[in-house]
Amino acid sequence: MEHETYLGHCSRTLTWLCQFLRDAKPSDLSEQLATKWAQNLLAYWPFEDLGVWLSHSSSHSFASAFFRGERLKPSSLLELSSEGVLTNALRTGVAVVAEPEESLPVMFEDGVFPVRVLLVPLRGVSRVKLGVVVATFNPETIPGGEFGALEFLKAAVMILGTLLEKFAEQNLRLESLKAQLKSLGGILCNRNAAMEPFLPDSCIVQKLASSGLPVLIVGESGTGKTTLARRLHELSQRKDDPFIVVDVESLPPEDVEEELFGSEGDPLRYGKLELARGGTLVLEGLGALPLGVQSKLVDFLENKRFAKKDGRDVLDADVRIVGTAEHDLEQDFKEGRIRPELYYRLSAAKLHLSPLREKKSEVGRLVEGIVQSLSERYGQEKRPSRELLAFVARCPWPGNLRQLHAALEYAFVMADEAVEVGHLPVEIQEASQGKKRGRREQVFMGARRVEDKDFGEINRVLARNRWVLSKAARELGITRRQLEYRVKKFNLWPKEEG
Repeated sequence: MEHETYLGHCSRTLTWLCQFLRDAKPSDLSEQLATKWAQNLLAYWPFEDLGVWLSHSSSHSFASAFFRGERLKPSSLLELSSEGVLTNALRTGVAVVAEPEESLPVMFEDGVFPVRVLLVPLRGVSRVKLGVVVATFNPETIPGGEFGALEFLKAAVMILGTLLEKFAEQNLRLESLKAQLKSLGGILCNRNAAMEPFLPDSCIVQKLASSGLPVLIVGESGTGKTTLARRLHELSQRKDDPFIVVDVESLPPEDVEEELFGSEGDPLRYGKLELARGGTLVLEGLGALPLGVQSKLVDFLENKRFAKKDGRDVLDADVRIVGTAEHDLEQDFKEGRIRPELYYRLSAAKLHLSPLREKKSEVGRLVEGIVQSLSERYGQEKRPSRELLAFVARCPWPGNLRQLHAALEYAFVMADEAVEVGHLPVEIQEASQGKKRGRREQVFMGARRVEDKDFGEINRVLARNRWVLSKAARELGITRRQLEYRVKKFNLWPKEEG
């Protein structure tokens, strides 16, 4: 009968171990994981006292992660002597049954020693000393007696050690990736610092930055949407955490979910939401999100929780979402390309960025700021001429801030002291002066023509290029993906293809 009882108890224990493995999450801190393990253990095995100490600063010092029982001393730090049963068990990695009154007074209150004490070193697969588990029991009341208690605890501790080691390695890689992304974000921020005079610095931006609301930034290509997103990040309490940008339009639709949420496949892949924990995640080209991913994103915005692709575990992540789009998403919403719940969630906090041609009064100050930034970057003091300032103000700049910055950097490199009009790329000079109105001007002026209302022009360019999207996109001055988006939006397919 006792044998059958012990086997039944072992069966229930195996069920608990499987449940614990399912519930354990890489995001758990070592102390949290040890606490979950110990609490579940006590629910299945009648140990009288249980303590878990994790490696603190060396193999001779351990910090208390969990303890329960009247006999254990509530000490946060366990200092070991050079001798004793516990020290020997940690050195050899062998679990033992000890006599507490003779060798373990450091762990227990005076005069209340238990009948038996199990000492099980906590190690991972690599055999690194991770800590120690101490359990007390009465051989007459515990299933399987002294031998059964020892063998079970050894197996359970081995599982805890394996998870602690595995999650520690994963978190180290995660922190390394976060540091790399944060460093890259700093470089990008410095590069765009000269563009800040063009960006709004209103009370609305300040208030949105201090809140945790998701934000939608709308503006033409190159108007500084990502730079404004970084301003929101740096004005918030998240400024010391990651700032990560994902270009949704550049991803194949079938890869978007894995890119954002990660996957539990082999190898395990971290999603950008995990990497951005505590910080800001910018989704460029928000309108290109597949509908299924939109639904998952709405759930995250509501609960700050998500599951990896094909995963069962639910992870927590405090991440602020900032979406960007080249046009207002109202039409996409009306035509069913944007889920209503996502549209309403984001459109409540919406910021618009005007194209450069509508802010000509800012151009002069912007050019001076960019040239000053380039002087610091290249270590060469140069200045823009008055003629250059006047010329730049007259140009339409369909590529907005991005195009202006690229043109000025080229001119800066070509110039000796003063940056003149003649130092700008030839294409820009010719397009502005009305010369060679051919392909070069089409590329320069193309983006200004390709607004949503000009679908007729898009259709004519497609027909002229025999519906080869890459050629038509080059003539229009936009990317192939941007052209694909407009073709689908306006249903501009050849008649024979329907």
